Amino acid sequence: MPGEAPYEADAFPSPPNLYGQTKLDGERVVLDTTKSTGLGIVLRVPVLYGKAEEPKESAINVLMDVVWKAQEVKAENAKISMDHWAQRYPTNTEDVGRVCKDVATKYLEAGDARSEMPRTLQFSSEDRYTKYEICELFAEIMGLPIEDKIEAGRQGNGPKVSVQRPYDTHLSSQTLKDLGINVQTQSFKAWWYAHGYDRSVFHVPADGISGNGRYGLSESKQCRGLRPIRLQIRFVKACLDDSQGPFYTKIVLHLYYRDIGAAVQTNHTWYRDSIILC
Repeated sequence: MPGEAPYEADAFPSPPNLYGQTKLDGERVVLDTTKSTGLGIVLRVPVLYGKAEEPKESAINVLMDVVWKAQEVKAENAKISMDHWAQRYPTNTEDVGRVCKDVATKYLEAGDARSEMPRTLQFSSEDRYTKYEICELFAEIMGLPIEDKIEAGRQGNGPKVSVQRPYDTHLSSQTLKDLGINVQTQSFKAWWYAHGYDRSVFHVPADGISGNGRYGLSESKQCRGLRPIRLQIRFVKACLDDSQGPFYTKIVLHLYYRDIGAAVQTNHTWYRDSIILC
C-alpha cells in the first residue's frame, strides 16, 4: 500500500501473488535448513540491471528493446502501454556482488558470534522509477521519440489486472548498515549514460571511423585536444529499404574522456553503407 515502504528486514511478509509467495517459501527453506550452522543468509534485492549477455536477462535491460520496438509503432496503431504506477528501485548487479562478498566475509570472520547476527538482510538502491520513466530515460539516451509510441499505464491493481502486484517494494538496507556493510550504490541514470546499451561496442583510435573510405567522423578529430579519448559506438539500428538504395545504419556515438569520466553525445547522424572501423 502507498506510504508503507520502505520495509525493514523484519517486517511481516505478505506476498500479493504466487511469485512472491514462492520467494518467501524459498527463504524459509534456506533458513530452516541452515539453522544449525548459521551459514544460511537471505539477501533480498529489488529488480536488477547491469551488463548482460542478452537484454531479456534483466527486466530493466529489456526495456531498451521495448523502446527500439516502439519506433515501429505507426500513428494509426495503438501505443505500447507501459506501467507508470508501481515504484521500482533498480539496483546494479555489480553493487549486489560487492555486498554479497562483504556479507560472506563478515559472517565467516564472526565465527560463533554469527549465531547472534541477523539472517535476513536487504539491499536496495534509493533510485526510484516506474517502468515508463525508465523507458523515458532510455529514449533520451538513445535519442529516440516515444511520446506518440509508448503511453503511461496507470491501471495499477485494478479489477481487470490478472496478477496483483505491490505498489512500492522499497527495501530498507538498515540491517546491512548496522553490520557496517557499505550500502552505497551506483546512480541508475549515470550508469546507463556511461555504459549505454552494448548491442554493439567498438573501440577505435582517436582518428575516428570512415564508411567505405568516404565518410569520416570529424567530431573525434575536433576533440583530440582532450586526452585520453575512447570512442565507442553504442546504439545501432539498421534497416534495408530497396527504394532508397543500400544499407542505412543509424548510429549514436559517445565520446568518453577517461581522465574526468565525462561523456558527450554527438548529434544523431545517418551513415550510408556499412561502417568500416579503422
